[in-house]
Amino acid sequence: MAPKGRGGRKVVVPESFFEALGIRLVKDFGPNAAESLLYEIGRDAGKAYARSAVHGLGREIGTEDGVRTLLRRFGEFGWAQIRFVSLDTPSKFAVVEWREGVGVPRGGSPVPVCHLGRGLLSGAAEVAFGAPCDAIETKCQAMGADHCEIVVGVPDRVSRIAEGAE
Repeated sequence: MAPKGRGGRKVVVPESFFEALGIRLVKDFGPNAAESLLYEIGRDAGKAYARSAVHGLGREIGTEDGVRTLLRRFGEFGWAQIRFVSLDTPSKFAVVEWREGVGVPRGGSPVPVCHLGRGLLSGAAEVAFGAPCDAIETKCQAMGADHCEIVVGVPDRVSRIAEGAE
């Protein structure tokens, strides 16, 4: 068994694992529970990843540069092709372009499906911004959009976006 580091053991799994996990969760628990589970799994992973990055970088990541570095590292690890559409670190809010995300069904979908990606971003944002965060998907590549767009930040701001108030 590999030794456990400060952040616990890390494993590498093929991308097909995440798609199969999503399919199995839907089959066993239904689409709503599967969405919630994938989001929470992603949140936990995003928090762990961000904490590990803080440790690896040897500094906090709450600055704009730190958040950009964290997101770039998400892309380097293969979670998705990622780009900021906007980033407002003082307001603890970002809009992220998310392409070819891990676990997204390649056959298309009638509903948004980046639950794991939303969770990853909300968990990482919570560590980076130092406040509870949420995330919603406003565009979905699996539904035919050019890319996914995920709005992430403090819950009141994300809620206003979800309600169309911003």
